Amino acid sequence: MQNKISVFILLAAVSVLGCAGTKPVDTVAKKEIRNEAKKDSVSYNPKAASRYMDGVVASGNGDWIAAFLAFQEAHLYDSTSATILGSIGEAYTNLRRPEAAIITLRKAIRMDPNNIENRQMLASLYTQTRNMNLAMQQYEKIAQIDSTNPDIHYKLATLYLITQKKDKAIREFRKIYKIEGFNPDVLIKIGNLYLESRNFEDARKTFQELLTQEPMSEDAYLGIAYSYELAKDTTAAIQAYENAMKANEGFEKVREGLVELYSAREQWDKALQLYSQRVAADSSDYFARLRLAELSLAKGDTSTAEQHYISLIKDFPDDWRAYYSLSRIQLEHHELDEAEKNIREVIKLNDKYPRQWMLMGQILVGKNELDSAKVVFEKAAKKFPNNYFVHSFLGNVLNQMGFQQKAINAFNRAIQLNPNDIQTKMQLANIYYNLKSYNESIRLCREVLQKQPDNDQVKLFLANIYLQTEDYDDAIDISKQVLNKNPKNLNAILTLASIYDTQKTFTQSEPLYQRALELDSNNAIVLNNYAYSLSVRNERLQTALRMAKKAIANDSTNGAYWDTLGWINFKTGDYKTALKYVQKSIDIREPGAEVLDHLGDIYKKLGNVKKARNYWEKALKEDPKNEAIQMKLESEGK
Repeated sequence: MQNKISVFILLAAVSVLGCAGTKPVDTVAKKEIRNEAKKDSVSYNPKAASRYMDGVVASGNGDWIAAFLAFQEAHLYDSTSATILGSIGEAYTNLRRPEAAIITLRKAIRMDPNNIENRQMLASLYTQTRNMNLAMQQYEKIAQIDSTNPDIHYKLATLYLITQKKDKAIREFRKIYKIEGFNPDVLIKIGNLYLESRNFEDARKTFQELLTQEPMSEDAYLGIAYSYELAKDTTAAIQAYENAMKANEGFEKVREGLVELYSAREQWDKALQLYSQRVAADSSDYFARLRLAELSLAKGDTSTAEQHYISLIKDFPDDWRAYYSLSRIQLEHHELDEAEKNIREVIKLNDKYPRQWMLMGQILVGKNELDSAKVVFEKAAKKFPNNYFVHSFLGNVLNQMGFQQKAINAFNRAIQLNPNDIQTKMQLANIYYNLKSYNESIRLCREVLQKQPDNDQVKLFLANIYLQTEDYDDAIDISKQVLNKNPKNLNAILTLASIYDTQKTFTQSEPLYQRALELDSNNAIVLNNYAYSLSVRNERLQTALRMAKKAIANDSTNGAYWDTLGWINFKTGDYKTALKYVQKSIDIREPGAEVLDHLGDIYKKLGNVKKARNYWEKALKEDPKNEAIQMKLESEGK
């Protein structure tokens, strides 16, 4: 049988389904089926036709098992029919036996290579099983048999797009355009494919063709402008956009594209004018008014932007966007009460986006209301469990509040959601460092360096960890790597100097401090570290004293600087002044083992052995392996 019979029989099946289920197929239809069957087989077999019809009816009822059995029986009576084999293949497909369906349809095609329906079924199966090349081969063959069927060309074009064969896809869309006549959607598709292939000249020709047919096509103007943008010819792109705006001031996409280019060139007045015209034409256009505010802000005219947002809030009190933008400006200006008021209005109007919650949390952190910020971020984490920003912000607040284990959990969740979040990894590494969990901190640093092998800041942090673990060779090696790449890297110089100080190789650290002073003689960290190094060496104490005072003059909020000044006074024998400054140090920040040890030494010199022992014991608790402190306690009869 040829392809015609299957089409007719499907129509007959529809007719049967439209009537009572028990009504027999009319005799005229049977005669026509027999006539078609004669064309498809060497000798017409009425049993084959009858069983085949049974299969068609069963398939129409969705009973594919019965259909399969009927088609198989028909095939027994007529094994030469490509149509019957094709129907068996279709039944296999509906019974979810794709491999059997493919084998059967291949046999059917060998019997009748021009049977389009069988080739379409086979192509569809290849597509479903992701065998795109074989699917394309079938559709290409069908297109050769029937070149005027646009559906086949559409399917071929789609497969070519999936397999990144853009030139062939363009060819198919051109055929479709020739068959169907003018079709703007097809021309747009062709033009966009030319753009993707960076064939800008043909893209412009295609969009120009569209413009000739449809002079008011915004897509045509956009395509021409995009072709220039992608070719990095901004001047020509602007000209194309401006031509489009002259043709129709209502082209919204064109307006926005032109505004983007004006903004990139910081031609703010031209950008603002475009939306000012739009607002003048229709003051109810919320988007246009919002863009006016955003462009004013981008221009640096914060006052005008604020007025636009306030006006929007007045005219559109139920739209959250203006409240949100105004709140951001107020946060930057430290107008925190007003910022909080507006962001709470945002949450009330629309709480579906994580950025609203994060801004609210940031405002509360700015107000130092950490408990409230914690509540906000915890709610956000429950509401947006897969947003890594939310968990990272929560981790920050928890860390500031001293809930380090909870902060670790939050940061780990953020990293799980986004393994490339370098900043969060380093925040977590810093917590582990403070907890003396150096192995975890090292692991995180190494992960970051795998992604960013040239990140000198992370390398120097890793060097400091190695300093704490007394892996001096690794610490020195990493510091030198950074310093060799950039001899003026102040942090690398100070890190390496600190390592040498710890090793008491002061001949190595001295020239490094000298170099640091040459690079920045007013840097508080340089002055403090050099001064402390001199105090440890018991050298040039008056010079050290001047540098320590200069460091505090630059930054009086750093407790370490006060400890340095106090320790230098201790070395000069001024124990009361030393006590005053070191005490100020612990008033500013939580003391570490070294500062507590200093207090113990000072009280010993002042004759208060009880207090001295008390501070040494605290220091030893912070640093249990410190043999020098152990010896002091033993000498005082611990």
